[in-house]
Amino acid sequence: MANHNIHDALLSAVRRTAESIVAKTHALMPDVMAILIDGTSKALVRVALHVLSKNPAAAPDLAEAHLTDPELIEATWCKNEYPHDRI
Repeated sequence: MANHNIHDALLSAVRRTAESIVAKTHALMPDVMAILIDGTSKALVRVALHVLSKNPAAAPDLAEAHLTDPELIEATWCKNEYPHDRI
């Protein structure tokens, strides 16, 4: 059994909720991304990248801007979202 803390549990809940929202209504992807990316939380940016990568066609302009951002690709704090062995 994995050992999770409150922070991890909350991030998982945010991720699952965001995935559920955009799965039901693709048009809400920009709104969900705006909420997740607004602010300074790197953890929420990582959640946003994950959710956006699941359906980039729902917001192609955001996908292009965020999923191909060289600063994010090279950032050590979001290396799990950009596995270098797949680039």
